[in-house]
Amino acid sequence: MLELLLILLFVLLIINYALGKREILSPAFLFTLGFLVSVAWAYAFRDKWGLNLKIETFWVILGGVGLFSIVAAIVSIFFMKRTLIEGLECDNRYEISVSRTGGIIIIGIMLVTIVYTVFEVQKIAPSGSIMGSIYAYRMQTTNITTDNASSLVLPKLLALLRNFTDAAGYFFAYILANELFKRKRVNVVALVITFLSLINGMLLGSRTGAFMLLLSFMIFLYIMYRASSNWKKHLSLKMLGMIALLFIIIIFTFQSFAGLLGREVGSFSKANYLAIYFGAEIKNLDTFIQAGQFPIRPHGTFGAQTFLEFNRTFGKFFGSNATVILDLPFQNINGLSLGNVYTTFYAFLYDFGYRGVVLLVILMSFVSQFVYEKVRHFTRQGDISIYTLIYSRIAVCLILSFFSDKFYEGIFAITFIKTVAWWVVLRWIFVRNRVGILK
Repeated sequence: MLELLLILLFVLLIINYALGKREILSPAFLFTLGFLVSVAWAYAFRDKWGLNLKIETFWVILGGVGLFSIVAAIVSIFFMKRTLIEGLECDNRYEISVSRTGGIIIIGIMLVTIVYTVFEVQKIAPSGSIMGSIYAYRMQTTNITTDNASSLVLPKLLALLRNFTDAAGYFFAYILANELFKRKRVNVVALVITFLSLINGMLLGSRTGAFMLLLSFMIFLYIMYRASSNWKKHLSLKMLGMIALLFIIIIFTFQSFAGLLGREVGSFSKANYLAIYFGAEIKNLDTFIQAGQFPIRPHGTFGAQTFLEFNRTFGKFFGSNATVILDLPFQNINGLSLGNVYTTFYAFLYDFGYRGVVLLVILMSFVSQFVYEKVRHFTRQGDISIYTLIYSRIAVCLILSFFSDKFYEGIFAITFIKTVAWWVVLRWIFVRNRVGILK
């Protein structure tokens, strides 16, 4: 079954590439690509993990990816018909302008945020070094329970500052990409702000934020390249090869990067370490589905895993007083650790069963394709498109859907709404000749 799934996902990837007019940034292509890579890793380690894929798991993955592709194609057809009538919007009255004073103020806020974060992390997880505290804090948040959840919550002011720092990182990564692409020069202020945002994102022990920001920067460059020719000019084979090489470099430095954050990774070979991150999700999902104990409603909470942050924020208004936590038990097979990630489908099955997979995949595909079409057809030159910023996050979430429920965790979340609000404010400050807000 695993071999058949690998072949069919590859065929589906080619179909999405063809139907999407060779567009590697389309939601369907990204979503399929992530699962194809994960299944390929799982296939390579199938004997070591004792992976004999069940028919239910086969259809959840293939059906979910196929359904996502169908919905995306339907939304794309609708926009193609609209575009024939409306035409592409073109407006060159906008100009990005970053003053030194404004940049210094933002850098100052980010430095304060970094120092404040280090202080709080060391207070929550005392250790002999900063890296030791970061690792200890990460381990506590990874093994969070209802008993220790409240003690790991950061102060509200720090949470707000960290949210601003994250938003500013993406915003100025966009400006950095714009300067590189259009003027072939490095905006030093934008570079410093982007770098500080990367540092801030790793201070809680996770590499995901830094990875997402770096990938978003590449997405900005790609969108600018394609938009410069009204999306008619594709990347050359040489450029695609360079992108692939960069991904390979990032992947093979993943383990070393973990060591810098204080994690104990020396006992894993590079192949085994990467397999846990890129392929074990398939085995873990299969194990969960074989157990067959879903949907699960802890304390009667609606969408406890899928809509985690909304439940934490608004659950009390709907009669839920329980502390909602991610229920992601670690898995082991033959003495080998397989981590605690199960693909995005785990959350859907956990909360709503097979019906949830259908409904949530449809919604995810519709939202993703809608925002992507907005970027593709209505991005203005010389402006900072809020839709482009939003899609950069969506695109990364889609790529990482093989890993976990990044889309609903990251997009259907109060923190992301705040991030978009910060983008609107920053755009109002740093874009001249402003007309409107959401362009």
